[in-house]
Amino acid sequence: AVEVFKEFAELEDPTTGESLMNRMCIFGNTSSMPVAAREASVFIALTVGEYYRYQGFNVIMLADSTSRWAQALRERSGRQGDIPGPEAFPMDIPDQIKGMYQRAGADEATGGSLTFIGTVSPAGGNFQEPVTQATMDSTGAFWGLSQDRADAKKYPAIDPLSYTTSSYDSFIPWEDRNKILSTLHEANGIDQTISTIGLKKVPVDKYVLFQKGVTIDFCVLQQDAFHDFDSCTRPDRLNIINESVQKLIDSEIKFEQGNMEDDEFKLTIKSKFDTLRQQWKDWNNNAREESEIATLPQKINEFIQQKED
Repeated sequence: AVEVFKEFAELEDPTTGESLMNRMCIFGNTSSMPVAAREASVFIALTVGEYYRYQGFNVIMLADSTSRWAQALRERSGRQGDIPGPEAFPMDIPDQIKGMYQRAGADEATGGSLTFIGTVSPAGGNFQEPVTQATMDSTGAFWGLSQDRADAKKYPAIDPLSYTTSSYDSFIPWEDRNKILSTLHEANGIDQTISTIGLKKVPVDKYVLFQKGVTIDFCVLQQDAFHDFDSCTRPDRLNIINESVQKLIDSEIKFEQGNMEDDEFKLTIKSKFDTLRQQWKDWNNNAREESEIATLPQKINEFIQQKED
């Protein structure tokens, strides 16, 4: 907690050029503090955020982490002798979490707003534990970080198969989103099959689907936060990316097997997809002008038709 106070005090506000602390309040507590202090800290921060919201300001509240707050509730509940719920948390923990997140929102009278972003840190990465489940049910969206993706250097390490959303407001159609998620789910299942019984048992058409999923993961879901261009993608580029992804998913790629055995043919398919992924990654990092942006659908079409450069 001490490092947070020190580091944030040295940060510069990119809007005003002054210290970021001029527009920030930090409420800190440690695990060594009394249970009542750890339990109250989130509510105190929420109350201060609501105060500024009613002054017409737009407030963002970051709570790291609500799991530790819930642990304080568990300790207090145990000392009071309350009937324990799942994993000894209070029986009403879902209602308490829901009530906390419901305090966020916009105020029509003043035009102010309060956005609440909370983090959960489930033990062992278990998303089935009560606090995580209650958070997923209470929030507008939930992003689950994956240790496996982080270990594989896939960043951002958000698992596309374990996030939820209760609302969707995007220029990418809902049907396209679902098609991408369906492809990723199928590719994940094929990957598990390959890991369990080996590549030989996977049909060629399923292996092609698997490579499509790997391509979407590598070229679309992974970004370089330290790259001045790939770290943030403009809407016009996203439209082109989505168009290319949908084309790749829907099309039957014309690979010629000839006299090759299945194992050799799969290696050839992987090699061709590797080439496409490298071209796509180069496009992500370098395509800035309209003429350069328009080359991605062309590359996808050439790949689907298997036209050699």
